[in-house]
Amino acid sequence: QTMSGKKKILILVLLVIGGLVVYRTGQFVNKRFFNDSAAEDSAEKKTIPVKAVAVGTRDLSDVLKMTGNIIGREVVKVFPPVQGKIMQILTREGQAVGYKQVLFTIDRDVVGMEYKPAIVESPITGFVGEILVDRGMTVTMSTPLAQIVNMDTVEGVINLMEEDINRVQLGMQAKIRVSAYPDRVFTGTVYKKSAVLNQASRTQETRIALANPGLVLRHGMFADIEIVTRVRKSALAVPVDAIFE
Repeated sequence: QTMSGKKKILILVLLVIGGLVVYRTGQFVNKRFFNDSAAEDSAEKKTIPVKAVAVGTRDLSDVLKMTGNIIGREVVKVFPPVQGKIMQILTREGQAVGYKQVLFTIDRDVVGMEYKPAIVESPITGFVGEILVDRGMTVTMSTPLAQIVNMDTVEGVINLMEEDINRVQLGMQAKIRVSAYPDRVFTGTVYKKSAVLNQASRTQETRIALANPGLVLRHGMFADIEIVTRVRKSALAVPVDAIFE
């Protein structure tokens, strides 16, 4: 009976070990074959659909984007022909003035002598940008009295970095936008480049001439400026979304 009991115990142990082996083998097979299939099915479900687009041709442009300022084509400071005191100021800031229009009168009397008041005329047709003196102020012939700006045509002024100097050439077209008219685009032409670089900033001053219909552009406005530096005709083109790095 003792040997019979030992055999039963041995058989029971072997059955338990065999069960564990079968269980572990089943886990391995399930993980190796069935779970991989489920992962593949899941990957298929996550596949991103794509759209086929034919490669086409179009004109492509290289554009240099910069910020700059709007200035009047003519900006002139007015100086008195004599020294004395300001008697009258006959204009105001923002007023349109004509060539040789009287802007100031100056009392040039000295002790023991009387003179006819001297007049100060506008040297150009334009607008009064600034009045720099007050009535009664004593001035000399080197004292600026006012600033006159001709706004019929204006300029966009930018400063090119050294690496961009050769990209921009005279005659190139430019697009200008200002905050006052966000939905409007003004067009102009590069007409002037400085012969030297600014030693402090290492930049080259470049000017763009543009018309000013309705005089809506004002001296001193901040501007976003785009210059088309190169156009490639009928270049092969694909959507940007199709390019991956």
